[in-house]
Amino acid sequence: MNLPKADCAARVSACEDLDILNELDGFNLQPRLSIPFTGPIDVGTVSSETVFLLPVGGGTRIGINQVVWDLATTTLHVESDELLDQHTRYVLVVTRDVRDAVGDPVEASGAFQAFRHGRKVGERDHDPAVTAYRDALLAGLEATVAAGVDLNKVAVASVFTTQSVTAVLEKIRDQIKADTPEPADFLLGPGGTRTLFQLDHITQLTSRQQARVDPPGFNPPVNVNLGLLRIIPRAVGQLAFRGFGIRTCYRAG
Repeated sequence: MNLPKADCAARVSACEDLDILNELDGFNLQPRLSIPFTGPIDVGTVSSETVFLLPVGGGTRIGINQVVWDLATTTLHVESDELLDQHTRYVLVVTRDVRDAVGDPVEASGAFQAFRHGRKVGERDHDPAVTAYRDALLAGLEATVAAGVDLNKVAVASVFTTQSVTAVLEKIRDQIKADTPEPADFLLGPGGTRTLFQLDHITQLTSRQQARVDPPGFNPPVNVNLGLLRIIPRAVGQLAFRGFGIRTCYRAG
């Protein structure tokens, strides 16, 4: 992401928030979408048929909910009706079936029409990032046509990409699969004795989690309710301890 900043000398905290957001590779998977208008609209004409999302790469239409109209700023706020796919580009489409306060269809602005048709209307249009965004918008409009929507009915559209929420977990998974772990020996007892115990022989179990590495730090000890392990008779037979914590072994039958 590369959200622009305002006057950071006057709005320090806002710029700090943007610094954090700009570390992300996309937007929320269930975003709150804000759509400004130049005047009042008939909010009753706003629905999942008139305002919706589409995956740019093709897919089914996604509706909206939680419709809020801000009269002071003439801005419509909506939320996607379902969780979006991660790391996916979507197009937000507002059709001319949304009506203004007197019942007329909302119209596409001249600036939007000029932008989508590639006419240079300002210095920023020579920015490669703007050109790339225009290409993404045109791909989104193509997806809109493929979904059966007449482009003449599109009042405005915008594209955005959702963030990768499992990227770190996927990297951890790949690293684990690429490595061969040491065999589990459970030799953590005094003198290298094996830390494998029959549940029936355990009278008390205390958990103390390590919360800090350097310097080492531990949370306060917590007594584990062994009765929870004995709710189903013979379901849990042994407890084994290894370096990374506790493993519960289940006895067959």
